[in-house]
This record gives sequence, C-alpha cells and structure tokens, in this order.
Amino acid sequence: MGAFRSGLALAFVAVMLAREAKGLLIGESVDPALIEQMWRAIERRPEIMAVNPVKPSTPRPTPSSSRSAPISRMR
Repeated sequence: MGAFRSGLALAFVAVMLAREAKGLLIGESVDPALIEQMWRAIERRPEIMAVNPVKPSTPRPTPSSSRSAPISRMR
C-alpha cells in the first residue's frame, strides 16, 4: 500500500511539473486588455520615443486591438 501511495504522489508531481514546463516551453498569451493598458501607460510618457515590438517565439493569432508596430513620436 505504501508503494502505491508513493507512486500516486510521484504521478501527481509529474503531472504538475509537466503543466508548468508546457507553459514555459510554449509560452502563455497576455490578456488583450493588459496589452492595451500597457500601451496607454507608455503613451502617457513623453520621454519614451519608441517601443520595439515583441515577437512571440511561437506563432499565434494576434487580437485586432493589439498594436504590432512600434509607437514613434518625433519632438
């Protein structure tokens, strides 16, 4: 019975580690509302002249509300 419990505990830990590793390997998407909030915060800062786009390492659809080009302000 002890070996069975140990096996279950090891299986549980393996599943949890696999889920975490998947998120790290594949990547996790950011909430579009958070992206818009970050863009608004950046646009309020006049000292920021441009922001380089961040390209994900894995292809995934981008929401139409997110910006794919850097913002540029000439002063």
